[in-house]
Amino acid sequence: EGSDLCAYDILSANAVFDEYHELLDSNALFALFVNIMSARTWIVKDAKTVIMSATPVDLKCVIPKMIIGENTRYYPEYGAFYPPQHTVKYTMDIVDSVPESLPPDTFAIFNTVREAQRHISGKDTICHHSLFCKSDRERNERSLFSHHGAFRDSEPVSVSASPIMQASVDVSAANLYESTRWFADTVQRVGRCNRWGKNESASVHFYFSPDPTENGSRIIGSTESEKISKRIIAGWRALVREKIGNGKSETLEWLYQLYFDFCRCNPDIRAFIKACYTEGRAHLTA
Repeated sequence: EGSDLCAYDILSANAVFDEYHELLDSNALFALFVNIMSARTWIVKDAKTVIMSATPVDLKCVIPKMIIGENTRYYPEYGAFYPPQHTVKYTMDIVDSVPESLPPDTFAIFNTVREAQRHISGKDTICHHSLFCKSDRERNERSLFSHHGAFRDSEPVSVSASPIMQASVDVSAANLYESTRWFADTVQRVGRCNRWGKNESASVHFYFSPDPTENGSRIIGSTESEKISKRIIAGWRALVREKIGNGKSETLEWLYQLYFDFCRCNPDIRAFIKACYTEGRAHLTA
C-alpha cells in the first residue's frame, strides 16, 4: 500500500526534468522516463511537467503519444536556445594532440576516465572523473570552485577530466581542449570555457583522439542505437572539421546554431532516439 501511494505521488506531482538529453546515455533509463511521461500524460492528466535542456533534442517527433501533453512544456522550445551570457569570441582550431603538460587556466575534457588520467601533469593539475569515491569527488569539486568558480579565491590551475566535468560543476577556464565526439557534449563542454565572459579572449581546441575507446559509440552494450550513434559521431566530427578548418573566431551563439543545424539535417538522430526507447523498453521488460 505504501509503495502504491509513493508511485502515485511521483506520477501526480508537478515535475521538472532538467538536462533531459542526458537520459539518452542509458537506454533503460530513457525508456523508464518515457513510460513515466506516458503515465503522467494519460493517467494523471492534471500533472504539469517542464522539460529543460541547454542542448535539446526533438523527442516529440519520435514518440509524440508518450511525451506530448497539454500540461507539458519544453524550455527552450525545440529549435531555439537560450541566449549566451556574453558575445566574446573564441579562437577555435583543430589540434592533433593535447599537451602532456596542460598550461594554467586550461580544461581538457575527454570521453573516458583512462584518457583523463593520462594527462595529469603534476600537483597543479586536478584530475576529475566519475570513478572517484564520493568524498574524493567532493574534495575535487571544492578545489575546482576555489580555482575556477565564479567567486574563486585561488589562482587558476589546469584540469584533466572525464565527461562528468561538462555538466556537474559551474566552473570556467580561459582555454579548453575538447575531445570531440557527441554533438551535445561539445556544446556542454564549450560552456565551461569563459563561461561568464570575464576573459577578453578564450580558446577552444577540438581534438580528435586516435584512441578507439574515445571515439566509440555513445551507447555501450546496445545494438541498433550503438550503430546509429557511431554514424552520428562521425557526422558531427566531420562537420566540426569542415566548419573550423584551419581556425576560426566565433561566438557561443555560432556554435549553438551549428548544433541545431546538425540536429535538423540529421535523420540519424531521430532514429537513434527511437532505437534507445525500443531497446530500453526491452531491457525493462526482460
